Amino acid sequence: MKPTLPLMLIAIAVMTGIEDEPAQAQAQTVDPAARVAADAAPYLFGQPLRRAVEDWDAARRRIATDPAAQQWLRGVRARTDSWIAGYGDRADWVAGWAHDMVDARTGLPVSWQWTTPEPPAGSKAHGAWVFYRRTANIQTVLDAARLFRLTGQARYRDWAAQQLDLYAAGYARWPLQTFSGQSRMMGQSLDEATASISLADAARLIAPAVDPGRVAQWNSGLFAPMLGDIVKSNSGRNNIAVWQASASAVLAAHLGRDADYRAAIDGPNGIRAMLDRGVTPDGLWFEPSAGYAAYTIQALASLFTFASLNGRDAPLRAAMETTQRMLISRALMRFSDGTLPAYGDTTYGTQAFPPALIEQTQRTMPIRAGTLRLSWATLLDPDMPMAPPPAQTASHDWPYSQAAMLREGDWEAFFLYGQRSTSHAQGDALAYELRYRGVPVTSDQGSAAYGSTLFLDYLRRSVAHDAPIVDGHGQATFKPGQLISFADGRIAARHDGYPGASVTRSLSVGDKGAADTTTITATGGAARRLGVVFNADCPVTPAGTLTPGPAPAGDGFGWWRQTQVSGATTRWSATLACAGGASFTLALDADRPGRVFVSQAPDRAGRYGQRTSIYFEAASTPALTLRTTITPR
Repeated sequence: MKPTLPLMLIAIAVMTGIEDEPAQAQAQTVDPAARVAADAAPYLFGQPLRRAVEDWDAARRRIATDPAAQQWLRGVRARTDSWIAGYGDRADWVAGWAHDMVDARTGLPVSWQWTTPEPPAGSKAHGAWVFYRRTANIQTVLDAARLFRLTGQARYRDWAAQQLDLYAAGYARWPLQTFSGQSRMMGQSLDEATASISLADAARLIAPAVDPGRVAQWNSGLFAPMLGDIVKSNSGRNNIAVWQASASAVLAAHLGRDADYRAAIDGPNGIRAMLDRGVTPDGLWFEPSAGYAAYTIQALASLFTFASLNGRDAPLRAAMETTQRMLISRALMRFSDGTLPAYGDTTYGTQAFPPALIEQTQRTMPIRAGTLRLSWATLLDPDMPMAPPPAQTASHDWPYSQAAMLREGDWEAFFLYGQRSTSHAQGDALAYELRYRGVPVTSDQGSAAYGSTLFLDYLRRSVAHDAPIVDGHGQATFKPGQLISFADGRIAARHDGYPGASVTRSLSVGDKGAADTTTITATGGAARRLGVVFNADCPVTPAGTLTPGPAPAGDGFGWWRQTQVSGATTRWSATLACAGGASFTLALDADRPGRVFVSQAPDRAGRYGQRTSIYFEAASTPALTLRTTITPR
């Protein structure tokens, strides 16, 4: 039976992201005093917590005098009017899982648009389509409520109220779904939690202008039972549970249930417990994914803003400080172009500070993170403090989070040497990403729709990362690695989670280029196929002759196309022609003969043509040491 990640871990990490606790494996020795001193610097660009503002009069004055604000408002009204006129929601639609928005023929993810045709009723794709349609409708409900408060036009209030009527009447009639928690309006509790915050905010905005009996029906038919389902669903400690706790607090505040509000903050599964257990000593979220760290911060920021606007933020001050520290840690981890490494289930190209996130966080937990675009947040809260983010020029490690960023000269390298959590982890232990003067040389393609075969069979596997391979298989277990050494421009680590082997890898960057030395040692001296993958973000021109041949046997290799193979060799080189005219010599130097495979590999959308996989493999050997160098030409 081939080595693979245990089925239970796959179910946990891929399908739901649920994990009861962060792994408690022993960290390598770290001097606590030195760690505190090193982590003090980031707070220099944090700013004091503040109370969110919602100034409708100031917003109207700006609209009256600012042409840019007038143009922005025209765009919001046009989108809202178009949706109201031609789209909307229906009570007979049953929502499913967003990640089932997949092409049935190819297995590739499909991007939902307003005009995406409705799939056949009863299909998984139909449930996903309803999720996106309902989510867009709920966002429009909130926009309509805001437009009513801004313009006084009753038609926006009336349409928003009609949608709340629809949801209050339909909530108990939708089937109870238990795919992930309890939900009715959506296919999983997480999606219901995110939706509930927008709906509660919309109801808050229009309630003073609506008949009290109608508002009471929204509360009894929608918000109270939704709160009950969300509370029953909150049993883990992860990004999902943070959304559930945040939504519970918002709904309890909206309904005036003080005891439920306190429980959502200080209860066993409340905000305080989530942050105490979920934020690592080095300030990162415990799930090994920059994307889900942002998602967690978004949940907290939504709660903090709602609580602040309603005068309920006092019990949340410590939680705000912790969350602000998580934001600052993102600043330390970003590449020079502002994007984050795509480790774990992170979308490639994720910004450290995307406008939507900063618009939310700045209202209560400001840091200096750049210029804000015009939005509802900046229109209603115009005095949020902002400044350019400080440049990051030093290397930094997060020992408890098993990651490091190397910065030396023109190079940046992110190195992940293990995982302390299964939740949203991928087979990327000991993998790295490289940038040269901001140009990606090799990068992690991150995540795609979880229901897609591209994600399940390729992107989450080690073959899609710059990782070791043993008998065609990558990382077999999620576990911490061991940091051997770390200094500016250089890191070395070991990981024992690869099947039947132990792996050590060192990576260095500097004036002479980037160099990676990987040693794979089979357990008990058994003879195995040992290899290392390098995924170039650019076309590759080999220096020697290659002949067409099959891709290696193993997990995910079937996604490679146009494979060419070298003869047996210990040295091999090629030219990488990367973006912006950047060119590199890539050289492989092994301690024993092996073959080099060069293939076209898919990117995160399943497209071919811009990503080249280079794989060195030595057959029937108990050990392999491979040195890879990337030198600017």
